[in-house]
Amino acid sequence: MKIKNSLTLTLLLSGFLQSAMAAEQKNVFAMSEGCVVISSSSDDHSSMWSPLNAFDGDSQRGWQTEKGKSSNQDIVIELPQRYKMHQIVLDNENAQEAALCAKTVEIWGSVFEEATGFKKLASATAAKLARTKINLPDSPVLRRLKFIIVDNWGDQSQTQVMEIEGFGEPTGEAETAPNFASGTFSSDLGALKLKQTGSQISGCIEKDSGTLYGALKNNIMRFEFYKDSKKSGAPQEHGAGMMILNSSGTEANGLTAKDGNLESLWLSKKNNMIACYCKMPGRNSINERLQSHKRAILFGITFNSGTASFSSDSEIELNDLLESLKQSSFKIQIEGYSDATGTTSANARLSLNRAQAVCDWLKTRGIDSARLTVKGIGESRPIGDNSTPQGRYLNNRIEVSTR
Repeated sequence: MKIKNSLTLTLLLSGFLQSAMAAEQKNVFAMSEGCVVISSSSDDHSSMWSPLNAFDGDSQRGWQTEKGKSSNQDIVIELPQRYKMHQIVLDNENAQEAALCAKTVEIWGSVFEEATGFKKLASATAAKLARTKINLPDSPVLRRLKFIIVDNWGDQSQTQVMEIEGFGEPTGEAETAPNFASGTFSSDLGALKLKQTGSQISGCIEKDSGTLYGALKNNIMRFEFYKDSKKSGAPQEHGAGMMILNSSGTEANGLTAKDGNLESLWLSKKNNMIACYCKMPGRNSINERLQSHKRAILFGITFNSGTASFSSDSEIELNDLLESLKQSSFKIQIEGYSDATGTTSANARLSLNRAQAVCDWLKTRGIDSARLTVKGIGESRPIGDNSTPQGRYLNNRIEVSTR
């Protein structure tokens, strides 16, 4: 009887562990995991149907080809490091019509960062209005993947695929070129000129005399920007966004968001030949923003998931804030913000605890507590769309304002 009970317990534990491992699987093709769309053969140039939507974690938006290009269309992605890939999912579940769904899809892969060495890994038939799982033979190690949409389920004009997901294990370490984010990029904002200093990013926008302030975590940059309004005499336009860069910094995907909504998506390339004579921000951008705009988003201050404990790369932005306060007489309010995951009360509490952690850090380094107040805003003032991982990443943030 003991042997039987022991065997039963072992089987139950084994099943539990397998279920837990499956639940923890991450979609490594997601933009929020650092995946970059390098190119697509067809783009209808709208935020609703951008190629980036196939990798945004939201199956309500997808990639749609241009009119007249329903077959033999491809999309190429680069992962932030090499992965041993086990499974790929083609999601047609929320396509507008069955005939628009991608049907025959070829999957090609390369271990290299450059557009070389592609080998055909599989050819699959994606189901109409459903998710199709494709197991890759021998779990190849890959850095780039190409998906060729050979045909669809009958529409002669366009093809849709709502999401392409990948599951695998990282191998080795993620590596990026030194100062890989520095340079001039094309974007929907206009030409962007960026300067990377460690994990901090400063930049300017050629169009409308804009400035940009951000921070890198791995190969993902979150930023806020200001630029002159198109209306004479109106205050500067303010927004926030993300850029996800490949390891060499030659390719980037970008998005901007405001008031909880996605505003734009773009594929971008570094091109230092683009004319960009805009004025770069000064050394301490926090000081500059507090003086000019009375507020700053500190994307460089991040926390371990679900806690008020600083992640290891927060020190630079914290020290910049400390320097700004030592050089000025500002009294500031430190505000914590969260995404909408979990309960409203829990999010308010976590955001307050995070704001308090920043306050305590400053006080232990000599800043008078009379100059500091804290507030937990929680999920009530989103920048990004909480239905996507990218939007949630933008929404988890610290802001400071003068008072």
